[in-house]
Amino acid sequence: MDVVRTRAENGDIRGARIMAARFADSRLRAWAIEAITAAQVRQGDLRGALETLSRPEQAHGCPVVVAAGGIEIKDPLPDAIRVLETFGARQFASGDLRGP
Repeated sequence: MDVVRTRAENGDIRGARIMAARFADSRLRAWAIEAITAAQVRQGDLRGALETLSRPEQAHGCPVVVAAGGIEIKDPLPDAIRVLETFGARQFASGDLRGP
């Protein structure tokens, strides 16, 4: 699983997503997706993080629709909310209050 995180942190998001999709255990897959989205947020890629969370191979969470930056996620995992909070904190800390 650390390989997924390392790939994402090194910019290989596509490769990390492919590896995450191969996990049979939904908990491992959710962990891997969270690691990928965290790497994307740290790199300032909110759109990419939200797209990663909205991919069809993801297990679904609560029955709502989250919309941000022109991307809608139906039945998001709690990770989608964490991604938005983390990105917001990053933007605030850097003084970028206008966002992406």
